[in-house]
This record gives sequence, C-alpha cells and structure tokens, in this order.
Amino acid sequence: MALVFAKAVTNFLLVMTSFRVSFGAIYKVGDSAGWTNTKSQGNVVDYKKWALSKSFRAGDTLLFEYNPQIHNVMQVNRRDFVSCKPTDPISTYSTGKDMISLKAPGHYYFVGTNHCEDGLKFAIRVSKAHRNCGGADAGGSSPGYTMIYPWADFSGSLSLHSSDDQLVTQLILVAGVVAFFL
Repeated sequence: MALVFAKAVTNFLLVMTSFRVSFGAIYKVGDSAGWTNTKSQGNVVDYKKWALSKSFRAGDTLLFEYNPQIHNVMQVNRRDFVSCKPTDPISTYSTGKDMISLKAPGHYYFVGTNHCEDGLKFAIRVSKAHRNCGGADAGGSSPGYTMIYPWADFSGSLSLHSSDDQLVTQLILVAGVVAFFL
C-alpha cells in the first residue's frame, strides 16, 4: 500500500513539473474576520492595512468569505472605487465564498456595495507571476496555473512563492529517488 502511495505521489509531482505548474498564494480577504465591516457584528477590519501587508502576484487567488444576505463583492475600476458608488462594475460576486483569481499584473479594486463607505473596500497592485517549478516565469512562454487546495485551512494565507522553488525542486528530487528504488 505504501509503495502504491509513493508511486502516486511521485507521478503527481512529475506531472506537475512537466506542466510547469505555478504555485500561487491563496489569500483570505480580511484573514479570520473575512469580508465584513459591519459594526453590529463587531467586525471592523482595516482592509487597506490588510492589503498593504501582502505581496500579490499574478496567479494568486483572493478568497472572499461573507454573509451573502448582507454583503457582496464587486471588482470595479478606479473611479468607482474612489467614489464608492459603482456604476460600471467589472464583476459582481454574491455567493458568500468567492474565489477570484488575479490573472495578470496591474491594479485591482474591490468594494462591498452596501458598506463601501464604511471601509469595505481595498485596492491592490499585482506584480508579475510566480516562478514555475522549472524556473521560468509563468508569464513567459508557458502558462501559469493556480493550484487550489481544498483541504487547506484558509484562516490566513497559503503561499508557495518563488523563494520556495528550491523546496519544491528538492521534494521532486526526493520523490524521484524514492520511486527509483521502489
């Protein structure tokens, strides 16, 4: 049984490498408080401060968790962000558990329709993509993919940035050696 599992893990890692998978971070917006800013719920999050404490890259994902009966999420342009009166949203989300992929570098603006003026908004600058396991930028000749980990605890952030490429490479090498001897 252990042999089958070891071979499956090795094959999975080798397939990931062959597809040059890019590991993006998954950020839960507002960390443990989520996407809420209603004083009646006792949650007042400084989303600007939250966003400034992170380094966003293309390939990362934002997880918005909130009560959909009270809140929503809108991705908007800069004008609508500043005015807090979205007239032409880029996208609107209302499930209460929305995952938004940051696909390209640039500025992104998010607001909550009913509580924007109470601080339910933030803007981020997304830099170029994460490095692939193979060492080339995901924005290069091969596409980058965001890995979603359904078993992960999203109370904070899950991140495998380019500084972790060495660790991923070492894990792949160890898995290859183990598979060779099995």
